[in-house]
Amino acid sequence: MRSGRFLLLLWLLIPGILTGCWNSPPESEQMFRTYTQRISHVFDLPEPPPPDIQPVILPERRQFLTQFPPINIGLLESYQLRDCGLFRLISERNSILGKVQDQFHRLEYELKLLHQISICLKESSLPEPLKQKLKQIRQQKQARLPYYWLSLLYTSNAMRGQLGEAGWYQPEVSVPGVKPALTVLKRVYDYISVSVSVRADNSAGPDKNEVAPQPGQMLLTRIQEPLEKQRILGRLLFTMNNVTLQLNQITTFLTQHSNRIRCGKNRDNSKARYLKNVFHKYYIGEIQPYLADTDAAYLSLQHLLVFFQPVMSEQSYIYPIQTAHKAFRDSILKHIHYWQSFSERCNMSLQ
Repeated sequence: MRSGRFLLLLWLLIPGILTGCWNSPPESEQMFRTYTQRISHVFDLPEPPPPDIQPVILPERRQFLTQFPPINIGLLESYQLRDCGLFRLISERNSILGKVQDQFHRLEYELKLLHQISICLKESSLPEPLKQKLKQIRQQKQARLPYYWLSLLYTSNAMRGQLGEAGWYQPEVSVPGVKPALTVLKRVYDYISVSVSVRADNSAGPDKNEVAPQPGQMLLTRIQEPLEKQRILGRLLFTMNNVTLQLNQITTFLTQHSNRIRCGKNRDNSKARYLKNVFHKYYIGEIQPYLADTDAAYLSLQHLLVFFQPVMSEQSYIYPIQTAHKAFRDSILKHIHYWQSFSERCNMSLQ
């Protein structure tokens, strides 16, 4: 039992004690194959064929593309808005460059527009009919925000590259380097979520919709480059999915053939000792540090990744990194539990 508690404690502690403590990135897939080969050798059985590598597959872009009719404001009315900054913003949007904006520029424009509308509505010099029209425009624009948000997440080149990057996670990839960009995305998500909630509140009067974006939520165009260059989320998803497949297969193989290892008092324990050595050399020595580093990388970003949660009820796709992490941890715990049972059955310490 002491050995079993030691293994569980080792898994709980190892992300903290091993992150950054090993230098050479592993040949990730080969680690699992070598581990399986050595176990098969102890069992004197053929090695099971490896599971197929599971790529990261994103939905088609067309699922998130929505066309909206234009919201028009008259020339005289827009000119009346020049003193509160809205006229200049609308003019930039109507320019040739403004009409070919990508998803980051478009959502940033929508947020800036809502911010400026909130400023203009405080202008005492604006005629009341124009203020009422601005309130209507604000409500229409707020209703469209979730669609622009999903378009940015799942159709922009920067985010599809970030989320769909296929490859094993490597520790030298800078997780802190992408945190500021993910922080901005979370701020934008927070604003849109609040805006949606306020609109859904049937008891709210029309002025209750006055939820304005803050400056920190209007920096989307500044984060495109780091999102494009420091692709971490897709690699974490790919790694956690494929570790789960590999480790579950190995655990199943061990469980199915465990009776081939005869051990205990007054028995020949040589095969059990060989299997224990395989566990120490290949799992504890090579695989476990990699799993710990992957887990630590995900946990360092987890609080920011709430922006993948739905922003509207009809949203059908959620980026599955949270469920992948749960399955990843479950596969590790199942594997550790096998070795706990092995230790107890053979009365053999694994320390």
